[in-house]
Amino acid sequence: MLSSGLCLCLFGCGGGETPASEPADAPSVPPAESSAAPAPTAQAPWESEEAYADYYRLSTETQYGDSGRLAEFLRKCENGETVRVGFIGGSNTDSGPGPALNGWAGKRSDIYSEQILSWLRQTYPQANIVNDIAENQYPCIGVPIEQRYNIANGATASDFGVFRITSQLLDKSPDLVIVEYTTNDGPGDDYDETFESLCRKILSAPNHPAIIGVGNRNAYGTSEPYLMRTAKHYNFPWVSFTRVLNKGEETGAFTLDDVSGDTVHWNVQGHHLMAQLIISRLEDVREQLDTLPAPEDYTLPEPRTAARYEDATMLWSAPVGNAPAYTPDSWGSWEKGDGNYQDKNYNTIHGFVADTTGGAPLRCAVQGRLI
Repeated sequence: MLSSGLCLCLFGCGGGETPASEPADAPSVPPAESSAAPAPTAQAPWESEEAYADYYRLSTETQYGDSGRLAEFLRKCENGETVRVGFIGGSNTDSGPGPALNGWAGKRSDIYSEQILSWLRQTYPQANIVNDIAENQYPCIGVPIEQRYNIANGATASDFGVFRITSQLLDKSPDLVIVEYTTNDGPGDDYDETFESLCRKILSAPNHPAIIGVGNRNAYGTSEPYLMRTAKHYNFPWVSFTRVLNKGEETGAFTLDDVSGDTVHWNVQGHHLMAQLIISRLEDVREQLDTLPAPEDYTLPEPRTAARYEDATMLWSAPVGNAPAYTPDSWGSWEKGDGNYQDKNYNTIHGFVADTTGGAPLRCAVQGRLI
């Protein structure tokens, strides 16, 4: 089997590295003022409608990006079509229903991804907004990976996501993909390359999905200035929670503790703020639909890194997406995952499970540039 990158799905998964803080990039031309997405009833002064309008401006002024693909996505919603919204990233996007004390949203409907889906359904009742998750259900319990559109996985970075995204998400033809990796990816060249490779996969998908990048930071820092370079290179929209949090702390309006219960994961207020920022970006496009032209034929620019992971592949023990089942040369002390095994994030695994009583290796013959 030949590929530019291969990843064999074995038991478990690796965690993302903690990035270091860096100064933000110089702002690009900001969008016009938007009256989009007023906040719901305020719970604190920093959650007022006026404050949210300022937060939205801050979150998009560094990299507003081209709105063409987002406009096409919203036109499909307006026309009553079936649309699919995908999410990939770390634990904030794969958040479970734990207590707010631990930094998690209190219930499934509080998570920012679910709030975005809820807004789409309320705004476009004529559209079929595909969602694989039942209300208040933890994202993966009883939902096979091949049926999911939120494929975020806690404690993982783009160096794992780049192997997963094709078979687990892009093969299902999502119309919009939201990417959140700035607190799981580190600031180095390796993550710069895997993140760009992942975004190139999305941008070159046959159905031309829209993409929104999400910037975030926690007590350990952020890799946003590094990853945003990819957004600037391809000029896709970026929404920065980091800039809003920085402003809140500079002015004394709110702190990290107000939006996170453990300084790493968003609490209910943090998820609400992130959802409002992305919804405001969608509202901004919605207000311009009559004036935004249909996107022209897209030619993917030359990569800014080596982008060696652009064709990266995950080897599964059963078919996932368009990826066929992979059979090793020798099973050794391993056995085929039955799809019922769930990792620590309740992701069902079609992988290869070790028999802990044996010591014979799993043997695989593969060929590629990076294995």
